[in-house]
Amino acid sequence: MFSQKIYAEIARATQKALDEMHNATTIDQVTVILEYVQLSSRNVPGYDTEVRSAINRLLELAREENQNQLADPLEALGQHMDQARAS
Repeated sequence: MFSQKIYAEIARATQKALDEMHNATTIDQVTVILEYVQLSSRNVPGYDTEVRSAINRLLELAREENQNQLADPLEALGQHMDQARAS
């Protein structure tokens, strides 16, 4: 399970994605991320890997649309998630 700080970062990043990128793919990806976040409270095995993968997919979308103001925080979020999982 990730820390509250990481969940707050996820909330900020997904909100920023919705604000910056107005397309169905982004909305679908944010929905997937939020569904995995909901699973975290149930301690579903593997949810952390799935939410991390979903963050990567959102990062790829941001890069494809040259949304650096979104890609940079998503990349930092991914690094924080990796560090949390490693410890």
